[in-house]
Amino acid sequence: MTAILIDLLIDLVFGVTSLCALLVMDTFTTWAVMYLAFQAVYWGILRYKKTEFKFSAKCGMKFSFARLVGISLIFVCLLSLKPYRYDIKRIVLNGLPSEITGIEKQEVEEKPAQPEEPEQAEEPLPESAVETEQTEFHIRMVGDILIHNNILNSCKKEDGSYDFSGIFSDTKELSEKADITILNQETVLGGEEMGYSGYPAFCSPQSLGDAEVNAGYNVILGATNHAMDKGVRGILDEVSYWRRNYPDVNLVGMHDSQEDANRLRIVEVGTTNKIKVAILNYTYGTNGISKPSDMPYLVDYLSEEKVAADLKAAREAADFVIVCPHWGVEYKFEPSNAERQWAKVFADNGADLIIGAHPHVVQPIEWIDGMDGHKTLCYYSVGNFVTGTSRTGNDVWKQLVSGMADVTIARNEDGTVGIKQNDIIPLICHWEGGKYRVIEISKYDENMANLNDIKKQDPTFSLAGMQEFIKQIWAK
Repeated sequence: MTAILIDLLIDLVFGVTSLCALLVMDTFTTWAVMYLAFQAVYWGILRYKKTEFKFSAKCGMKFSFARLVGISLIFVCLLSLKPYRYDIKRIVLNGLPSEITGIEKQEVEEKPAQPEEPEQAEEPLPESAVETEQTEFHIRMVGDILIHNNILNSCKKEDGSYDFSGIFSDTKELSEKADITILNQETVLGGEEMGYSGYPAFCSPQSLGDAEVNAGYNVILGATNHAMDKGVRGILDEVSYWRRNYPDVNLVGMHDSQEDANRLRIVEVGTTNKIKVAILNYTYGTNGISKPSDMPYLVDYLSEEKVAADLKAAREAADFVIVCPHWGVEYKFEPSNAERQWAKVFADNGADLIIGAHPHVVQPIEWIDGMDGHKTLCYYSVGNFVTGTSRTGNDVWKQLVSGMADVTIARNEDGTVGIKQNDIIPLICHWEGGKYRVIEISKYDENMANLNDIKKQDPTFSLAGMQEFIKQIWAK
């Protein structure tokens, strides 16, 4: 009996040691291997020094029933903790969050004692210093985040990790200033164990999401034709990543349960008289990869019945409704018939704003007349935000041109919320020396255009040609 208890105690020590490893290691494989290595070392010692370990009743290489049970229990416990490893680490390092304890951490600054001064009557603050309620709100959205292999390689650091912050650095000021900033996450953010890949079956590092949040994006669109590139696991990994690391960021169009799929994504902006903005996201398909029959909730597809029901619920719950469809024909600069038909469906069902993605090039902006006089603003496609396309030939450079939709909404005198102003901020994905970054075209010059490596794939690229192109596509 003593031998069994000591064996189980040693198992417990190994389990706690592995749990500590779990707090500092990111992958289950690493700390699971560590735990099994501990067991191997232990058994090796027993076999080599078996005469000195009299407490182990039946050591050697034959597992006793007690040891097998002990190993299994510890391993199952570690496996069950896998999804919560970041939360455990955060609690160990920072203590319980204030949401649980009810106590907010406060920093107390010690100040030297000051001589007492006679009390003075308080003077009213000047009018310019009085905080007024925000009445207008900015919504901005960029298009496809396409992480091809060449972009993956360019963002890989010497230690094997990835840093994508350079892609967003030049436009960070634009995205940070908006109240709601949306991007189309074309490539699934799978875990490291899946292996990262570019076209045709994309899987991008989750550190890409860190860079996106750091750049100010707070709404991520997950319903794309590449959503199922890594199957069910890819979607579950991405949903888990956003929920675990950035619970305040809204992932739309991609779900890990029916309950999550039924939950409307509503962003509240403002202070006292808040405005509620509902955001919907659908894709036309997932490149022929079907969802499992028992998991129909994974990705939101375009379905007229579903769209009508979702928009009805959104109109009842929110003041303003945005639909972000993944639609259209790739590399076409004009909206397809399907795009126009779906835009009318959205408008007829009460959508206020449509911002599309997927064609990989920019398309026009127009107002759609819906039922009962309702008008809907439609950006058919804002293009690729970042891409490392390998295509060659004339007009390939146009895949590097995109736009940041810029919409100002405000509450009207009758209490409704509508679009006060809209614009588009033209952008260019600049390639140089194996690095990729996105820049406002208004800040782009001739020298930069000449240094853009896209000229190696499409010699027709020029600053003047790009400026003329955006005038034509977004003519007022």
